Amino acid sequence: MTKTSDMNTGADMAIWALTPHGVFLSKKLGAHFSGADLFVSERLDVPWCKKTFTRLGDAVADQFHAYGAHIFIMAAGIAVRVIAPHIRKKTTDPAVVVIDDAGRFCISLLSGHLGGANRLSESAARVINAVPVITTATDANDLPSMDMIARDQNLEIENPSAVKTINMMFLKNHPVFMHDPYGLLAGKIPARLIRKSAAENPDAPSIIVDDQTRTTGRHDLVLRPRILFAGIGCNRGTEMSEISGLLKKVCDKHSLSIHSIRAIATIDLKKDEPGILELAQRLCVPLYFYDSDTLNQVSPVSEVSPFAEKYTGAKSVCEAAAILSATPGKLIVTKQKTRQVTIAIARTTISCSSSGSDRDIPTI
Repeated sequence: MTKTSDMNTGADMAIWALTPHGVFLSKKLGAHFSGADLFVSERLDVPWCKKTFTRLGDAVADQFHAYGAHIFIMAAGIAVRVIAPHIRKKTTDPAVVVIDDAGRFCISLLSGHLGGANRLSESAARVINAVPVITTATDANDLPSMDMIARDQNLEIENPSAVKTINMMFLKNHPVFMHDPYGLLAGKIPARLIRKSAAENPDAPSIIVDDQTRTTGRHDLVLRPRILFAGIGCNRGTEMSEISGLLKKVCDKHSLSIHSIRAIATIDLKKDEPGILELAQRLCVPLYFYDSDTLNQVSPVSEVSPFAEKYTGAKSVCEAAAILSATPGKLIVTKQKTRQVTIAIARTTISCSSSGSDRDIPTI
């Protein structure tokens, strides 16, 4: 979800200016956020600016969702009016920061947490010696915010609506139970806000951090660590629906969340396999490819396939690819198959920040 994670890079950022001093500030910000695109009103006649606009509203309509972050150097009311028709939801909207024309304040206006506007406002304020203005309740009260923590720890938020519930518990100083077998949130939430046992208040919302599915309450916040790697093999021309169908079946059978899949891995002969490419695109995960020699170096695998070796040169495709992509880690689901598809799943070893040691869960 993070679109502005590196605040020294503006490659996914647009900066908008309406006045001469706004242009001065935009140039200063552009020098810091290298790669940012500067949009300037054509009425100002700024020769060095490659992107100009006639009407701000029309230009923003075209560009709003093309960038992960926007800085508007103008009155907040103007910025609100031009972005309002294009706001969708907090998990996908870009970060929006507004800076007054005098450069005194940097206001985090939209997507303060997940979009990164709060951090962007602080970063921009340092560049122009302004005051960052952040109004999100958790920040204002110096409390942890679960959407920011999830973003920083690369955790997929399965049910974003529950973020507000947990944040409100923190604002009320009500501790919550946390199921976190890998210790991924160790030290991220003050101890006073954590209950040691769910039994203390079984009806209260909890935080669940796990790649394994379990029964959860309606208000529980479910965070999925991206720690699973799916190795996939298939016959040429296999439909994406059949590949994804087996993947879902495997995840359901072994109580694994598909939201925890970090990548798909396969043999390099499948670089142009439409079904696998489409699945990776649908899951928004990268694809890793390995040649047969590299796959054959993986040992042990649960099953050697003479058929796969005959046609690909690899004794194992799905298991070996899963293991390689998860390294360091281990295979947790051995080869599962249909007539057209084979799938195996590996889990990467997780470093536990609280102890400095590595944690693992036995093979399923």
